Amino acid sequence: MKTVFRSSGIALFTILLCIQLLLSPFVSSSYQKLSLISHAPTKSGHFQFQATDVRFGQNRRVNTGNSGYPEQVEPTLTILSNGRILIGWKEAATPTGPGLRVGFAYSEDDGYSFINNTLMATLGGGSQSDPWLVKDHTDNAYFAFLEYGGTSEGMGVAKTLDGGLTWQPPTQASDTPAGLDDKETMCVDTNGNLYLVWDFFENYPNGGTAYLTFTKSTNGGTSFDPTITLGPWEERGGIPYITCSTNDTLYMTTWDSSEAYPDMIYISKSIDLGNTWTTPTRVSTWGYPSISLITVCATDSNNDVYICFSAGSITDHEIYVTKSTDGGFSWSTPIQVNDNSTNMQRMVEMHIDPEDNIHVAWLDGSLGEWNIFYSYSTDGGATFSNDIKITSEGTPFSYTRPGDYFTLRSGPDGRLYIVWTDGRGPDQDIYFARQDLLAPSINHTSPAFILTQTPFSIDIQASDDDAIERIEFHYRIGDTGTWNTQLLTRLTSTSYQGEINADRMIGSKIAYYFTVNDYAQRQTLLPTSGYFIIPILPVSPTMLIIIVTSTIIITVVVIFSIWYLRRP
Repeated sequence: MKTVFRSSGIALFTILLCIQLLLSPFVSSSYQKLSLISHAPTKSGHFQFQATDVRFGQNRRVNTGNSGYPEQVEPTLTILSNGRILIGWKEAATPTGPGLRVGFAYSEDDGYSFINNTLMATLGGGSQSDPWLVKDHTDNAYFAFLEYGGTSEGMGVAKTLDGGLTWQPPTQASDTPAGLDDKETMCVDTNGNLYLVWDFFENYPNGGTAYLTFTKSTNGGTSFDPTITLGPWEERGGIPYITCSTNDTLYMTTWDSSEAYPDMIYISKSIDLGNTWTTPTRVSTWGYPSISLITVCATDSNNDVYICFSAGSITDHEIYVTKSTDGGFSWSTPIQVNDNSTNMQRMVEMHIDPEDNIHVAWLDGSLGEWNIFYSYSTDGGATFSNDIKITSEGTPFSYTRPGDYFTLRSGPDGRLYIVWTDGRGPDQDIYFARQDLLAPSINHTSPAFILTQTPFSIDIQASDDDAIERIEFHYRIGDTGTWNTQLLTRLTSTSYQGEINADRMIGSKIAYYFTVNDYAQRQTLLPTSGYFIIPILPVSPTMLIIIVTSTIIITVVVIFSIWYLRRP
């Protein structure tokens, strides 16, 4: 009998030893995975903008600072179908000085880095200014700029066939006489025809009449048609803005400061590819004493027309959008976009994506410095979201004129991309940010947390981290304990980890949730929270089968060996 008990004891000890030995290689930390899930494309082939996902990523400087000029302003942007980002800007010697050259860079990694910082070729050795970038349906990109003071003044348009790796020599697009071509904008229609409009100042700088001037190219920028005048404007008008609708109707907006109603917005329209234009007509007599220098015009897939502008008193503007559903003949009462009216809001930008969401950005002074703010509408401009701050650092008010415009566009992935003039450094530079269309959620990779030693780690994988400044894990014991916060460390561009001392948490119910901060310092509670139990010895079903089977086999072997050794 003693032999039997002794054998059973040895067998029991062997079983426990086997369990320990078999478990030891599998002792691991608790593990959770943060999945950032992108949205499926819509039937139009574009990724759909999701209002709940709007946040912008890290602010990144575009220019390298080796151009020889201290100030970079007036950025322009276009995105090719393969996701390559092309950005241009104006180079100047002083914060408010005239343009001297125009620069260019591109990104092949979704805006994480920018390469090929270069100065664009001139028409005839003169000074350059007012860059503007567009692309056609075959991904040919066009870079327009004005040139003055050289042997070939006017309007230059350069073309690239390889995504900005190389540029063809610029083509002269203007045939205006002596004077100044200024503040051009450009668009391209569904067939690849290019359209340019700008202010031509006769007898500049000795006064004279300003004319809205138009030209087009139907051969991919190889040559341009003779310019035509859309209408004379005494004194100085605003920046003429041209856009091409989905049915190739052209719209041009500007403002005029010579009317009895100060600074009124005007619009002109062409339905025959720019061959003829309607007489510029006043959009409305709203009676604002002051209108922004640039009035942005855009159309949606229904060919409704929208105009975005800032207006108000001389020292206090708000951001507005008005809409026409009849081709520009009548206009809605303007809707105020911004919800913070402190100080000045000005220098507007608007973009309508392929899903007809309206995106508006502007230069905002509500925080005591210049920042870029953003709002969107998903109902055709009837309502707009709360203001969303894009810049992580502001620009001092001492920069009174950071150019005349900046650019906001959507890419082939449905995300928004924005470039602006930024004065957070010793001078003005070009900065970039992109929106994430990725919704954070928690995905548990196993039903239990495996924990046999402390501290244990929380591991998180993120498929895209550009909008994430930090991730925090919050936890407490039970329902009434004190909340503890653990800042997760970024190990790689997509991996985060944090350690928690769980000496007193074995067997306890742990409440938890995650928060994510973006670079604009907005904290978002992730949609997943809950409880978990830290068991003393949790084992997965598969591992349990392996352990039990192995233990039975080893026990049988041990008992048989004992029997064999003690047999008569």
